[in-house]
Amino acid sequence: MSSKSGTARYMAPKVINGTGYLNEIDWWSLAITTYEMFYGYPPFRARHRDEFKKAILSDTVEFSKNVKYQILDTASKFILDSLVRPLSERLGSNETGGFEKITLHEWFKRC
Repeated sequence: MSSKSGTARYMAPKVINGTGYLNEIDWWSLAITTYEMFYGYPPFRARHRDEFKKAILSDTVEFSKNVKYQILDTASKFILDSLVRPLSERLGSNETGGFEKITLHEWFKRC
């Protein structure tokens, strides 16, 4: 697929770059949503659409130390593993074991 429909805040780098993608982009969006549920804001922020796209493509994910509730290290690791930019290294990509690898992630072991 190659369409760019949806909210830019949740778009994976491959969507922004328009290079074509498969369902692996959904794991990126899940990580963005997970981060936002924990912190109340997305991991990448900017004032303008072009700056926002640049942030998604290059900014480092940072975790606030001032959270209302304690975030498990395994949850933070899930987010980081899912927001790796090279698809070949991202949790959930076909190259790294797909959905089955996600279900084996430490954060989901108690589920």
